[in-house]
Amino acid sequence: MLIDRLRKLKKYDPKKAETLSDEIHKEGGLEKGDLKALILSAFAVFLPIALGILLLFVLVAWAFTGFAT
Repeated sequence: MLIDRLRKLKKYDPKKAETLSDEIHKEGGLEKGDLKALILSAFAVFLPIALGILLLFVLVAWAFTGFAT
């Protein structure tokens, strides 16, 4: 599931970013709830990845300690 999400991520394209920025400015900039939505969407993407990496480190450390209780 995580691998599929990472495969779907598109590479950064400066031309597309500039086009999107121009469209936002033409339409009057960001609206009231847009910044909150951007932050929440970033957390929705990066938080599960960070937690997965942390869990992987914990499991590896647990395995190398001999599965101690």
